[in-house]
Amino acid sequence: MTNPDSSKFSAKDVNFSAESENRPEKLYRAFSVNPDKLTIEMLSETLTPGDIAKADPALAENENELGTYMTTNERMAFEAYAQGGDIGIIKTPRHMDNGGLVDFVVLPTCGIEVEVTTASLPIRRPKIAPQWQGHYNNGYEGDEWIANEIPKENYRVIKIILAKAHGDRNMTEIEIKSPQDLEPAVAQIKQLYDKAKIEAMVYKDFLETLPEKVRTNEYLLKRAWKSRQEE
Repeated sequence: MTNPDSSKFSAKDVNFSAESENRPEKLYRAFSVNPDKLTIEMLSETLTPGDIAKADPALAENENELGTYMTTNERMAFEAYAQGGDIGIIKTPRHMDNGGLVDFVVLPTCGIEVEVTTASLPIRRPKIAPQWQGHYNNGYEGDEWIANEIPKENYRVIKIILAKAHGDRNMTEIEIKSPQDLEPAVAQIKQLYDKAKIEAMVYKDFLETLPEKVRTNEYLLKRAWKSRQEE
């Protein structure tokens, strides 16, 4: 891959070359997927860069150097990229939710965290665009590294989660300690997601039975929902 024009980046410590750094043996990456599309096969595909900038195919959409990003900080990968993400919704009548008016019910998404073995994997420090220098590694301790891609031989899934947002108290977190854990974990995530979709549809149908003055009053709405559940 051709590196982008260096004039687009400021010279910072975070941009030192891989040759001048201690090469880490392990790195971490996380991403989210639609639970409907989650498969065992997906978890052994080559990992490639995300969104590419339309104006310059050598850059990521946020104008950092294009690459498959990893971090030395496992916590950062998990908290910043495995929780939340591309959240699905089910459209509903307008109603109050957590103090605001919305017209949808949020569905959980699936987060995947992987551990990368860097042996024989060409990695380098990414060039960071000036506007992101202060947010290096999402503000966490540790360092970022990138590769053009990460083949299946260089990574393993270590955690699968199901959550609606960062810090979701109802998050399901499954540790993957061996390859044999993957199939039951995927089955569990899909089962829980199907259950969440059914519950969301039940709530949508309930909302459709209510007059707007009840849906838009949080106290009345909660009381009506509690009454429905007790029937």
